[in-house]
Amino acid sequence: MPKIESWDNFPRAVRQHLIERMRDRSIGIPDLNQLRLWVDDSKPEVPEGDWFKDFGSFEICGRGSFPKTFLLRGQVGTGRAIEPERRRVIFFGATSGVKQAQAPP
Repeated sequence: MPKIESWDNFPRAVRQHLIERMRDRSIGIPDLNQLRLWVDDSKPEVPEGDWFKDFGSFEICGRGSFPKTFLLRGQVGTGRAIEPERRRVIFFGATSGVKQAQAPP
């Protein structure tokens, strides 16, 4: 499966469209920081076809390795939903030692 390309590798028209949608939909710096952290930290794999990821305050939709547009909360993306990464949670107990559990989806 492809990974999302870095901003510098986006075609110029795609970058311009995303900038316009960020302005139209009032997507702010905190939102963009969530997106940046997701892309930089998890290097997400995405399907070849249509996909979307819900960040709570906005969704990003794409096709293959390129994001294509932003949606507002409540708008529904098409294609495959990209699920959040599961994080490993470790609990320390006085008598039980270390227990590991997966965070709920």
